[in-house]
Amino acid sequence: MHAFATSCKEVISYGPSETTDYLACPTYHRYRWGTDSGRSPVWTPRELTQKDFSAMVGAAIHAGLAVRWQNASTPVAVALAPAQVGVDALNRQLQQAQLNGQHWRIDPPSPSLVTEGLHRYFAWEPAWLTDQTVCLVEQTLGPVGGTPDLVVQQNGVATVVDFKTLWLRDLRYLPERLQAYHTSWQFHDYCWRVGAHVGRPVTRVLVIGFVYQLIKERGEPDRWEVRSIVNEPVTVSTDAQQRWVEYARTQWADMAGGHTPPGRDLTRCANMGYNAPCDYYEACHGAGMNDVTYTRVIQQHVTRRRFHASSD
Repeated sequence: MHAFATSCKEVISYGPSETTDYLACPTYHRYRWGTDSGRSPVWTPRELTQKDFSAMVGAAIHAGLAVRWQNASTPVAVALAPAQVGVDALNRQLQQAQLNGQHWRIDPPSPSLVTEGLHRYFAWEPAWLTDQTVCLVEQTLGPVGGTPDLVVQQNGVATVVDFKTLWLRDLRYLPERLQAYHTSWQFHDYCWRVGAHVGRPVTRVLVIGFVYQLIKERGEPDRWEVRSIVNEPVTVSTDAQQRWVEYARTQWADMAGGHTPPGRDLTRCANMGYNAPCDYYEACHGAGMNDVTYTRVIQQHVTRRRFHASSD
C-alpha cells in the first residue's frame, strides 16, 4: 500500500473542525469542545444569530442530500423526500435550541430556504456527477470525527465531494471564498482519511456550493436568492499531503497532551468568522461565562484512541 494511505495508522486523530478550532484559538476550542474527560458541559451562546441560523440551513441541506445519495439509484425527479428530510432536520435543530435554553430576537430561517436550495441543486445536478459510483455518504472515518459529505469514484479515481452553504451580501466575495478551500485543513484531512479507507491516494476534492445572496431592494423586504455553483476540483498533491500529515501528527499530539499553542492573534477575536465576532468574545473580554449570555449543553465525547486506518 502507498505510504500516502498508510501514514494515518497509529495516529491520535482529531476531526478537522476540532483541530482548526484549536489552531485558531485554544480558548475558543476549550469553550466549544469542552475538556477531554469524556463527558463535559460545553458552553454555548444563549442567543442565536443569523450565523447560527445559516449553519442550521446548511445542516438541513446536508441531511437532504445524504438521503439523495444514499438512494443514488432513485430518479432525481423524486426530490420531495430529500426536501422533507431537510425541513424536518431544520425543525429539530430549532426545537433542540429551545430545549437548550437558547432564544433568538430575529426571525428563524424559513423551511423554504431549505427546499429552495435542494430544488435548485436537483435542477442543476450534472450528469457526470450522477454517472459516478457512490462509495461513501456521510461516513465518519475515525473515532472522533472526519466525515466527508460524499465520496464517489469512476475509472479508479476517487473524488471527495463537499457541500458548502455560503451566505453572501455581495457575489464579489465568492471567488475569494472558493479560493480559500485550496488550502483547507478540512480537505487535506478528508483526502488522508479516504485514502486510508480505500487503500490508495485520494487527491481530488470537489466543492459544490449553495450560495444564498442577500437582495436588498429599496422599499421591499430583504430576501435571499439561492443558486448552485460548482468549483473546479481541488487537487492536493501527494507531496503536500505528506507534509500536511507530518504537521497534523504534531498538532494532534499537542492536543492530546493538553498543550496550548504559544501566543494568540487577538485580531481574530472580532473577526472569527468572516467579519463576525467570536461566539465567546464576551466570555474572554467581558463579564465572562454567565447564565445570561451562555448556556451549558451536555455533549457526549468519545474517548480518544488510536485510529487504525482501514484498507478495504
